[in-house]
Amino acid sequence: MKKRMLTDQIVRALPPPKSGMSVVRDEKVRGLGVRVLPSGTRSFVLDYTASGRRRIYTIGKFPEFTTAGARTRATELKDAIKHRGADPAREAEEARGAPTVEDLCERFKEDHIPKLRPSTQSDYLRMMDKDILPRLGKRKVASTKRADIEGLHRAIKDRGAPTSANFCLALCSKLFNFAIDLEWIEKNPAKGVKRNPVEARARYLAKTEILSLTKSLNTYPDQNIADLFRLLLMTGARRGETRSATWDQFNL
Repeated sequence: MKKRMLTDQIVRALPPPKSGMSVVRDEKVRGLGVRVLPSGTRSFVLDYTASGRRRIYTIGKFPEFTTAGARTRATELKDAIKHRGADPAREAEEARGAPTVEDLCERFKEDHIPKLRPSTQSDYLRMMDKDILPRLGKRKVASTKRADIEGLHRAIKDRGAPTSANFCLALCSKLFNFAIDLEWIEKNPAKGVKRNPVEARARYLAKTEILSLTKSLNTYPDQNIADLFRLLLMTGARRGETRSATWDQFNL
């Protein structure tokens, strides 16, 4: 393989091969080279040996990586290989096979969603499909950062849904706690993300309103529906729980 004192100008001028690839080694940093493909794509690579095996690690593409930046990165990698037994090519292979947020959502759907109430299942599935997967689905679980969760939370808020943003944040926290249980990660990236302040929506009927509602219920054509509202009024039970209640749950 050819060796040259690589510079950005030289790397940019390297002719692409007609087929296969060509590699030009750097004279300054042993093992560093630039790989050129027929398409003209140029990438810096590091040739090294780990556990008796020759490995090649792609540092990054030119010009995103300059020659000086590639030398610095190659020197750091060589130090880690020599003194810490690192194997960057193997680590990159493992990272490519690591679970994504999409994998996490699928596992959550299989293992956790069935345990929830139907209405909660529907809410969680909708949030995953509408917001979480389109924005974070392809990201590796282990590489998801707090900034990613903050970005998702802010995007939902910016479309005018601050309460929905908070609900989605809560679901993200559950998802990544689930990932901790699976031993996919050690820390929850959703932890510490601030919720949007929302105004309390609870309001109680005044006596005159209760009287008016009672009169309307007394004259409502379907008294079964009227009884449902009377039960809500007298017990304060949740609407979904009341609608799905069965007779064996009542002490007459």
